[in-house]
Amino acid sequence: MHNIVVDHQRDLVFARVSGFLDAAMIAALIAEVRVVGQRLRHGANGYDLLCDLSETKVAATVAADSFSGLLNDRSTQHLWADRVAYFTPSTLLRLQIERAAVSRADIAVFAERRSAISWLQEERRKKAA
Repeated sequence: MHNIVVDHQRDLVFARVSGFLDAAMIAALIAEVRVVGQRLRHGANGYDLLCDLSETKVAATVAADSFSGLLNDRSTQHLWADRVAYFTPSTLLRLQIERAAVSRADIAVFAERRSAISWLQEERRKKAA
């Protein structure tokens, strides 16, 4: 299950995901984020994605592979957020995301929300400078 909220003032999409993360859930979440992102892309600032995975169960290998394929699909990367910050207390889930996004400097994974938000804000300040 997932919930998406848009903060237009901060050019931020916040996604909260809960339950067991499988390939179908990943695909549904990404599809919805892309629809929201296409609407936000019309602005000059782009947008960032903050994804709360703190209530998500560890992804099976099949789901992790599916996630990796979606993150690294060059044909759709322009539809993604400028930066994506995931946070979860699960060390295993953080490692799976890091492995899936190894070639992406625009994606970071954190243990806590505050660190994820700080990273997004710092990256936005760098972009504005």
